[in-house]
Amino acid sequence: MLSSQRHLFDIPRDVCFLNAAAWSPLPLAVQEAGRIGVGRKGQPWKLDADFMSGQYERARKAAAALIGADSADIALIPSVGYGVSTAGKVMSLKRGSRVLVLQDDHTSPVLEWMSRA
Repeated sequence: MLSSQRHLFDIPRDVCFLNAAAWSPLPLAVQEAGRIGVGRKGQPWKLDADFMSGQYERARKAAAALIGADSADIALIPSVGYGVSTAGKVMSLKRGSRVLVLQDDHTSPVLEWMSRA
């Protein structure tokens, strides 16, 4: 059984917060990481030239470890729309094929398929 993890969160002793499905509280470590990230973004001229490539490689390695892949198998994209557009352009679909999209989804993941239709 998992022991109490309350000390990892900023939750007062007299609060019992159970709405974790919609508004899960962030652990203290995550809050601190967020402050550090916002601080970096606030002064980007202080970052080393290779900072972003290092961050990308860390993310690729972490994603690969989650699915049992090699980091070279992981592609990072700047946006969903760009990724879907790229995938759509490299895929060959036969005439009459169907592409399923989510109803009322944001336009960026749908535009490529609409233009191909």
